[in-house]
Amino acid sequence: MLLNDWIDQVGGPDCAGALLSEKPRTVMSWYRFDRAPSLRTAGRIVRLTAGAVDYNGIYGPWAAVLAERDGVAA
Repeated sequence: MLLNDWIDQVGGPDCAGALLSEKPRTVMSWYRFDRAPSLRTAGRIVRLTAGAVDYNGIYGPWAAVLAERDGVAA
């Protein structure tokens, strides 16, 4: 599952932030691809979701976004 899909599933950035002890603004910055979760936070996400969201679901979309921003085919 992709991180953004999980954020939507749990009720949005406010709910996801509460579950992760993160500010909703921080979660929204991940959702909009303004910044990526730290590795430590990504590990918490993987554990909290019991692996439903894995590292690929967190960082995979970032590869596509960065490639698109740089004009490189993903």
